[in-house]
Amino acid sequence: PKWVCNMHRLKGIGERRMKAAAETDPKKHACLVYSIGSNGNFLFEDSVRTEIGENPGCEIHTFDPTGDFSRRMKNPYGNSYYHR
Repeated sequence: PKWVCNMHRLKGIGERRMKAAAETDPKKHACLVYSIGSNGNFLFEDSVRTEIGENPGCEIHTFDPTGDFSRRMKNPYGNSYYHR
C-alpha cells in the first residue's frame, strides 16, 4: 500500500504544487518528495517534514528557477535540497 498526502491537512498551502507519495509509513520508509515553484514559501515542505520526521531515507527537493530562496528553506535534518 502507498501513503498519499492528506489534502485536508495540506489544504491551502500546496494546491498549486506537485505532491509526492511515500511508502506506508513515511517515518519508517524511504521517500522522495518534489515541490515545483515555491516562490519562497516553504509551508508545503515544512508540512511534509513534519510528517516524515527525522527520516534519513527521505529527501525533499524543491525546484524554483524564479529566485534564490535557499536561505529561507529550513533544513534541520539535512535532507532538504533547493534547486534553482
